[in-house]
Amino acid sequence: MYAFLPGILKALIAIGVVGMGAAEGFTFQNMVASNLGGLVDPNTSHFLYSVLTAIDAFNIWTLILTGIGYSCVTRVKRGTCMGVVFGWWAVVSLAGAGIGALFA
Repeated sequence: MYAFLPGILKALIAIGVVGMGAAEGFTFQNMVASNLGGLVDPNTSHFLYSVLTAIDAFNIWTLILTGIGYSCVTRVKRGTCMGVVFGWWAVVSLAGAGIGALFA
C-alpha cells in the first residue's frame, strides 16, 4: 500500500502544474514531465512513445518500493523480488504498448 505513495506525489505535482496555468500540453499519459516520453512525438511512433512514457521516475520509485515490500513480506531475497517486480512491469508495459500501437 505504501508503494503507491509516489503516485500521489506525482498527482499533486500535476495538479500544481495545471493550476499554475501550464496546461496546454497536458495529457493523462504524461501528466508530469518525469519520463522519457517527452523526447518522442506521440503521433509518429505510438509504440515508442508508450514504452518511453513507462520509463518514469515515479513509476520506478513505486516499483522499487513494491520490491522492498514483497521482500519483507515473503522473506525472499531482495534482488529476486526486484527481478520479479521489474520483470512483470516490463512484460505488462511492452504488451500494453504493443496493443496500443496495434489499435492506433
